[in-house]
Amino acid sequence: MRIPLAVAGEAPLAALDEYGYLHFEGGWRVEWWVGGDDQWHVPAASTSRRQRVVDLSPVVETAIRVPGGDVVWRAAAVADAEGGAIALEFHNTATIPVAIGVALVAPDDIAEPRSRPSLHFTAPARAAAADVGVELLVHPVSHTTLWRASIGASPPDNLPPLDAVARGWHVMTRQGASIVTGDATVDDALAVARASLLLHAGGIRALRHRALGAPVATALTLLGHESEAEALRVDARVRPRRRGLPIVTDIAPDLITDPLVLFDDPAAAAATVSAVRSQLVDDTQRRVVTVFPNADPAAWRGRSVDVANLPTNRGPVSFALRWHGDHPALLWEAPPKVSVRAPAFDPDWSSTEPSGEVLLGAPR
Repeated sequence: MRIPLAVAGEAPLAALDEYGYLHFEGGWRVEWWVGGDDQWHVPAASTSRRQRVVDLSPVVETAIRVPGGDVVWRAAAVADAEGGAIALEFHNTATIPVAIGVALVAPDDIAEPRSRPSLHFTAPARAAAADVGVELLVHPVSHTTLWRASIGASPPDNLPPLDAVARGWHVMTRQGASIVTGDATVDDALAVARASLLLHAGGIRALRHRALGAPVATALTLLGHESEAEALRVDARVRPRRRGLPIVTDIAPDLITDPLVLFDDPAAAAATVSAVRSQLVDDTQRRVVTVFPNADPAAWRGRSVDVANLPTNRGPVSFALRWHGDHPALLWEAPPKVSVRAPAFDPDWSSTEPSGEVLLGAPR
């Protein structure tokens, strides 16, 4: 697994692996170790290691257990005056003091490695050589203390806390089409998939990666992030279809809910977007938009669904689903001369009104 750490729209600054280690261009690697009162604890060898994303954002948290409790390492890319930096946070939740050791490991296969990452700490760190021969920059961290560092041109005090970075991604993923399915698992997967597409777009543009550019640009279009999709189509040199939405390729739907997989693989993120959209709308027929195509009414019963400004081949549509007892109520807004249908709930109903509200399945 390699999750890119990037500012949205920009090329990655580093990649983060399953141990929480950072990998940089040229082969450099930054590792973190934890010194307890018994020994050095190495994440790559820890059986207690867990990893998650913070608030559905590409702020990645890796935790391991040491005597006295857990210690947590977080990493993310943040914007700064120089274009971007890596912000690092180490939180000691254990009941005893520990030491954080940061190792800057040079690539093995380069005689004179260049592009050495620039590390900054909130306080001076002392150098220490661990028994295995890795040189560590060590700093004590007392109980409940948050220790910060950065990699890049900016010192950590000039960078926002990572909780604020996660909130910024949350705001960004609320742009474009608004989709709430009433299923927390699906909604979370869609939020992560959207963030992943925005996260990967800059790197795909920089590499002019056509194979990845096509599904990522298409998924961004389907979510209403058309400016990002257009920039990606241009740089990846992929052409949209002439009619309807400017999509590039069909995406096989596949709902993936693991956030780490979604942030690692933009193709998985695109497939998840396709899977969610296919549950909500079918715009393949001329002048027709079908909402909840092939839905099982029992699976949707009681769920409040809100979709706003969803791009379709017929123009942007908005709709909501509410329930009155056993009967679903549909509210909609659609372009003129477009027929809106919901055959899964009421096969006899359709409307060409640009907006309205109807109780489906009830006698009329």
